[in-house]
Amino acid sequence: MGRKENLPIYETLVSILETSPGIHIQHVKAHGPTQKQPQWTKSRWGNYYADRIAKGHENDWADHHIR
Repeated sequence: MGRKENLPIYETLVSILETSPGIHIQHVKAHGPTQKQPQWTKSRWGNYYADRIAKGHENDWADHHIR
């Protein structure tokens, strides 16, 4: 499914999350080029791993980034 096909699902989730107490929606800038990994924030690492898992790399994560 492309992004346009997922839009109704996305809009529904955002609507539900916005009305849920204790949950805050925050935009995270893309992780950027992999050559600059030492400069990535915790959120950028999260984006990177989410992208990898979405592409089917389920075992592609590092122990030192998990609490």
